Amino acid sequence: MRVVAIATCVAGAAVALFAASRTWVVVTQARPAPLPPLHEAKTGGTLALATALGGLAVAAAGALTVVRGKEWPGLAARYDRPSRPAGKPQTDAQVWDALDRGDDPTR
Repeated sequence: MRVVAIATCVAGAAVALFAASRTWVVVTQARPAPLPPLHEAKTGGTLALATALGGLAVAAAGALTVVRGKEWPGLAARYDRPSRPAGKPQTDAQVWDALDRGDDPTR
């Protein structure tokens, strides 16, 4: 679980860094006749802010999992298959006979 939490933290930080460094809009400004149009790249904006915040939230969740993940409860033993009693091993014929009698051979 720790490896997945670290990968989540890194992925969230990468998304936040991508959002902060990406060119989101290119603005073209017309200029007088002998001059070519001016192209200006802009970063930021509402979409970039939302993406950066989402990436930071994912990174924070990954960091929280790294720090506190060991304290979280694991799977309960009640869902495990019950162990077989320490008797003689059953043959296939004995299992089928138990099924014919209506017994559950898995218990």
